[in-house]
Amino acid sequence: MVWCMGGVLFDEHGVGLGSFGEIFPPSVTTAWQRIGKEQLIFEALHLWSDRIANSNCFIYIDNEAAKSSWINGSADLLHARHMIYEGASREAEVNVSPYFCRVPTHFITNLADEPSRWSFVVCEQLGARRMRVDGSMLLMCAGLNHAKKL
Repeated sequence: MVWCMGGVLFDEHGVGLGSFGEIFPPSVTTAWQRIGKEQLIFEALHLWSDRIANSNCFIYIDNEAAKSSWINGSADLLHARHMIYEGASREAEVNVSPYFCRVPTHFITNLADEPSRWSFVVCEQLGARRMRVDGSMLLMCAGLNHAKKL
């Protein structure tokens, strides 16, 4: 099974600033499979810190349980708690005030669905050029103990 994630960043005027879409490396997916993780959520604060610093952000998530975990700042699974902790720490470091919203998974309403499937046509048409996510960042955001801190 191939597990992917993706995201898109727009400014307050709807101009695309960047997009990413990556396949999780086996070191991440193997560890998650051992603990029964099937749904993947990724926090993009590390990738776009310089662009969203000192701002208010709408963060759209296509998974209700994940959205609730981010809002509550808590989760049942250890690796999910780690991701939330890392995300909240980064929010404080860059002074971001997030507002978490629900978006359906379908491509028509969720622009991040396209890059999560390794397609960037619409995102690039909207000005959101593809950015690459470093493998060590994936490991850290995945909450794996052997991951390097940024």
